[in-house]
Amino acid sequence: VAIIGATQDMEMIITMINFGALTAFMFVNLSVIFHYYIKEQLRSGMNTLKYLIMPGLGFLTCLTLFLSLSANAKIAGGIWTAIGLLYILFSTNFFRKPFKEIKALDMSEQE
Repeated sequence: VAIIGATQDMEMIITMINFGALTAFMFVNLSVIFHYYIKEQLRSGMNTLKYLIMPGLGFLTCLTLFLSLSANAKIAGGIWTAIGLLYILFSTNFFRKPFKEIKALDMSEQE
């Protein structure tokens, strides 16, 4: 990752970060809608506002920003996403094995 960062200009790195962040936020908004509004069926007036309208507007805002990214950013982000998906598929034997646990670095253990 550091080698790729050192060989790219700052604008491309920023647009790839935007690609990843916008993609993540779109999925978060969709997850809220699917979990609370569809699966849990929380559909009263206030719940519709919280679990459908607001995340729907958030999704549309992120989608609008995502669509405004340059073609190069979308291509580079798509390639980076494909590499990540391939890594996950092969490291989990196509989801037949569990993901490896990633432990956070505990700074108190370093002393």
